[in-house]
Amino acid sequence: MPYVALPHYIPNNCCPVADVEGTEIHQVLVGSCSNCRRVCIDRQNYRSQRIFGGLNVKIKGRVWVFGDEINTDLIFPHSAFRVPPEEQVKLVFSDNRPGWSSLVKPGDILIAGKNFGTGSSRPGAILLRRLGLACMAADSINGLFYRNAISYGFPALQCPGVSKMFEEGDTAEIDMLEGTVTNLRTGETRVGNKLSKLMAEIISAGGIEELLIQEGYMD
Repeated sequence: MPYVALPHYIPNNCCPVADVEGTEIHQVLVGSCSNCRRVCIDRQNYRSQRIFGGLNVKIKGRVWVFGDEINTDLIFPHSAFRVPPEEQVKLVFSDNRPGWSSLVKPGDILIAGKNFGTGSSRPGAILLRRLGLACMAADSINGLFYRNAISYGFPALQCPGVSKMFEEGDTAEIDMLEGTVTNLRTGETRVGNKLSKLMAEIISAGGIEELLIQEGYMD
């Protein structure tokens, strides 16, 4: 059961979403503890028509393979906070794979093991997107990182066993809506957790903020 935090900024003031069903909402905070934004809700401006044009449903690309327990300190190292955004992408995985970011080409795919993105709420997903990666798939993805990935419009798929399917340099084809991952060299296919309709809508829009802007919630 998902939970929701209630006013007014008391850490333990939360409850199941079902307990507040039907409550009229005027403002929300979108984001995480280290990056959030206040959003005013104007239901009269709501536009229900969704846009899917921005999501490439079937993604094909060269594979980079990473192991288990890749944490957010590796994805978004502390040194990246001290440089401009255009320089931050050069520091992705600089501690465990120096120089890797310079080898990545637009459309490449990241494949990883268990609990990818464990750690803090550092917005590592946005750096992976800015780096040019088309998407990622992992045996499992840390819940906080997974939410950040969707919120920043970076396609991420959980598919148990996917890390054993590939050697670095293989070509993968990933169907985000069906949840399938195929190694085009070996022909092996596995089925993971496909994106929900709402997740697809967020990614298609380019992230949660872009979707809220399109629907009239934000300027």
